[in-house]
Amino acid sequence: MASTRDALRQHCDVLYAAFRYYCALDQTHDGYHMGLNAYTMFLNDCRIPDKDSARCRQKDLDKLFIITNVEDRGPDISPDQRLTNALNSDHALMRFEFLQVL
Repeated sequence: MASTRDALRQHCDVLYAAFRYYCALDQTHDGYHMGLNAYTMFLNDCRIPDKDSARCRQKDLDKLFIITNVEDRGPDISPDQRLTNALNSDHALMRFEFLQVL
């Protein structure tokens, strides 16, 4: 986990720029959310999907998008989490979710 965190920190400027770029391409959301189409463009441009892979096919990566986008619910969530949920589209990734999916 530490090596993943270190890699994300080392490349955060590039990752943030990529997020902003693909959000701007997405016509269905504002510049702060990345929809599934923009996410798929990002993956394809980076040549991440591998149809011969057991776990990195496009459908596997689409599942990551869906799972990462699930919001915490229930009576025990904090006020901060409630605010995040209110701002978080159910059909797009916010920047922190984009980093989680990576």
